[in-house]
Amino acid sequence: MPAAVTLITGPARSGKTTALRERFLRWLGEGVRTDQILILTHGAEQTAPWVRGPDLPAGGAVAAYDFYGFVRQELTLHWPTVQARVPAAGRWLAPAFLSLTVERHLLQALLEPHLALFGDVVRATPERLALQLLTRVDRVAAAAGLGPGEAVQRMAEADRPEKRLLYGQVTALLEHHRSRLLAAGLLDYGLALSLFMDCLLSDPGYRAHLRGRFRRLLADDVDEAAP
Repeated sequence: MPAAVTLITGPARSGKTTALRERFLRWLGEGVRTDQILILTHGAEQTAPWVRGPDLPAGGAVAAYDFYGFVRQELTLHWPTVQARVPAAGRWLAPAFLSLTVERHLLQALLEPHLALFGDVVRATPERLALQLLTRVDRVAAAAGLGPGEAVQRMAEADRPEKRLLYGQVTALLEHHRSRLLAAGLLDYGLALSLFMDCLLSDPGYRAHLRGRFRRLLADDVDEAAP
């Protein structure tokens, strides 16, 4: 039987996080350990109050992470599982993770020599265009379980036919960007999320491992994070 899911909705400062804390304490009262409850937030600032700990009836580690921090941790711990699915990852003992600033710089450097191919359709600066491709295409596609090519193809099908060539160029740039990163053992947000979804969450052994570690899940402000 699928696990029950409770969705708490409301505007900002309406008590959603307070309700999660109450649920957390109730589970502790039912005998669930703090380290058996996975808590995911959308950023380090939101994670800190959980890590410092609410007023707990007993001590113990609190398994609270921002979503991307959890993805990074799991990829590092289970890198051999990824390597078994992605041969290019086999060259590296462990992945290195890039900040958004470095991600943007690398894609911008790849983009600038080909900027003329976009013609008058795209008026953004190379820096702005690289940032938009990473945050609005690459990351969103990864969160939806799509590769860059499939995501861009869907966008092209919804746009004017005369812009199809432009979308093809975007696909080529993003796929080349990803292949360069993977060859160097570097992961940006989109690539890390894709590997987590495709190589870990799809693996029965890893899912069994998660079920053994955690009995409960709390996700705070899920609308702010991906996926």
